[in-house]
Amino acid sequence: VAAGRGIPWLEKQSGIIEDTFAASFREDARGGSSISNQVMEMLYTKYITAIAEKPSFPERQIEQKKYELPASATVDWFWTRNDILEAYVNEVYGGHLYSDIRGFRSQAEMYFMKGLHDLNLREQVMLVAAIKKPSRIKEYAAFLKAEELRDLLESKRPSREAVEKWTDENGPYRVDRKNYREILESKLRAKLWIEGRMRSILRLLRGDGVITAEEERDAWSRQKVRFRFAPGSYSIDNRLVNNIKREIDRELGADRSD
Repeated sequence: VAAGRGIPWLEKQSGIIEDTFAASFREDARGGSSISNQVMEMLYTKYITAIAEKPSFPERQIEQKKYELPASATVDWFWTRNDILEAYVNEVYGGHLYSDIRGFRSQAEMYFMKGLHDLNLREQVMLVAAIKKPSRIKEYAAFLKAEELRDLLESKRPSREAVEKWTDENGPYRVDRKNYREILESKLRAKLWIEGRMRSILRLLRGDGVITAEEERDAWSRQKVRFRFAPGSYSIDNRLVNNIKREIDRELGADRSD
């Protein structure tokens, strides 16, 4: 499907993404909606005004299902599993950074400034692990940056200039010499939650034969999640401007959009 539609990044990564995604949903209990239901909610029912007009949440849920269930049945009939998965990974909510992020590809660009196919296995699994609570991605990033600053301060006795340079370079994470200890405390829960899910997903992937035991050990013991948040462009429509900026930079070279 990906090859036929000219989507090389999805073609290259489709196997690992599909199996990682499936493993995430087996790893713990989910809600009652199928993937098809969620795709229809993202692509169709959220735009139906009659749903929002209902006064109570239960009434809105009932009204939503009136549209969502037949639409999902139609999708299941006409779309392949890969079609449904492709729609999901392109539209799934991935947290907020300057504006809402939709889809794994945008997450890779906004959180890592890389293409999805350039992420290592640990980073890919992290994105999938955070599907249930994508807000924890930024918390996890802050924790890792606080660890990085702690190690810098404790192991090298850096100069004031070196610490100030690190702080400037890592401004989007809002971690500095004054608050890094508090962040290590307050964000520990998010770190343990994400890494616990990552560990389980990797274990399931190995159990299903998708990755080898060596690949699992490499992802867990040697690979790192290296966040590099994309710089924000502020405007009336941040998401549109960020998307345009990234496309211009990709075509003309870094920072040419400025």
